[in-house]
Amino acid sequence: MDGPYDRLIELCERLSAGTQSGQVAWHAQEATSFSWSGSSGAVNVRSLDEDGEEPFELAVFASGQKVESLVSEWAEDESPAPWNAALGRAYRAARRQALGVDKILDDLFAELPKAKPREAQPS
Repeated sequence: MDGPYDRLIELCERLSAGTQSGQVAWHAQEATSFSWSGSSGAVNVRSLDEDGEEPFELAVFASGQKVESLVSEWAEDESPAPWNAALGRAYRAARRQALGVDKILDDLFAELPKAKPREAQPS
């Protein structure tokens, strides 16, 4: 790793993986802001526009002070920054886990009949 944001990108990737494996428990701070606390610091991921979509921000806190952050960015040609995908995955994983989306879906599925398999459509 040699770029200025490589460690923050890795943090996003590890948070996503940890969330999916159940090792990271997020808490909703607001409708589009979620936090996780570790033993030596905390992380907050949020939608800057508060609409649940990009741009996202990941902020790292130590002793209640923001010490680092990563924000979605785009170049003049509108190409995304290399970290946008990892940041988006971290946000979506945090949101899904904090809001209990999988539990809600499981409960809804339990109340509904199984769907019939779709037939292949002729070409």
